Amino acid sequence: MGIGVHNRHHLFLVGCCLLLAGFVVGWKASRLLVVSANSEIHRKYLREKGTASNSVRAAVLDSLWEFQKGYSSRDPNHLDEFMEELFSRNQDTRAIGTDFNEWATGYESVAQFIRTDWRAWGEVRLAVDDCVVSSSGDVAWLATTGTVSFTASSRPIRFTAVLNFQDSRWLFREIHFQWDDRPFSFTDLTGRTIWSQLRFR
Repeated sequence: MGIGVHNRHHLFLVGCCLLLAGFVVGWKASRLLVVSANSEIHRKYLREKGTASNSVRAAVLDSLWEFQKGYSSRDPNHLDEFMEELFSRNQDTRAIGTDFNEWATGYESVAQFIRTDWRAWGEVRLAVDDCVVSSSGDVAWLATTGTVSFTASSRPIRFTAVLNFQDSRWLFREIHFQWDDRPFSFTDLTGRTIWSQLRFR
């Protein structure tokens, strides 16, 4: 006996619901499942230490440690002191963030960028001692890795900066935060090493 019209209609609706549910689950999983750089990849990034002399490297790392301390304490009451110590008020200064259209130019705009980070972003931890530092004259540039930790998760980042030697110290002229993960794509399944880099955001 064939399936009745009512039953066929019911099966069609069930099939559509299952298809829709599968799409929603797949879409949600694709937003949460990411391909992320692991610790081995981060060590590879930082294998070379750059061209800066030992004295320049040490002085640049001093500035980066002070930057890290500010991002660790995240106290807006100390922001003015933080900016005065690490950024030049009378030079072109820039901060570039991880989000769409997150680009601040000028001392006051960079200060507002950092204030927002301290109030609303996660806990930033940079690999300060392992970073790559190069220099030429009174300009130095660095690159390192790190993490931003939230209540229930953390994400890897890359951090780069340009500094200028002024008033006997290395001051930041540009800072740039960038996520070091991306949403999972089903084409990733063809990669041999991708499984070790998958995680939920």
